[in-house]
Amino acid sequence: TITVYEGRAARLMRVSRVSAGLFLTDLDSALNTSVLTSRNVTLIVNASGLEDISYPQLDGLQVLHVPVQDQPHAPLREYFDLVTERINQNQTGATLVHCSAGRSRSSALVMAYLMRSQGLSLRRAHELVLEQRPFIRPNAGFWRQLIDLERTHQAAS
Repeated sequence: TITVYEGRAARLMRVSRVSAGLFLTDLDSALNTSVLTSRNVTLIVNASGLEDISYPQLDGLQVLHVPVQDQPHAPLREYFDLVTERINQNQTGATLVHCSAGRSRSSALVMAYLMRSQGLSLRRAHELVLEQRPFIRPNAGFWRQLIDLERTHQAAS
């Protein structure tokens, strides 16, 4: 079943709270000063593949660039550890993770973060993100990389 979110419902869901201090969104919302200040965002994880973005100039705001395109062969896994580490280090405020639409790259990074930092299974991480953002859709290559992450994590346990 495919659900299309339109109008007010889609606007309300543009910024999704995944857990305390962790938000998932699209590029437009990440550029919105009120979105950032109302959620006390101090770290933006930019997975849009665009590096020349002008974010609002806010004190203490840091940006981590994840220069990966939304292609199945793109090496998103190379950034799982770095993103997890930076989110965990961000103790002064909230983290906002975005790509272009907040559906593929950013959702895969958030699932990897939940798996690495909270020890969740891929299934549980997916359920958790899907509950808050029903239209996520990581591409097939990112799914494979998340499955590999889970296998590696289980083998190390």
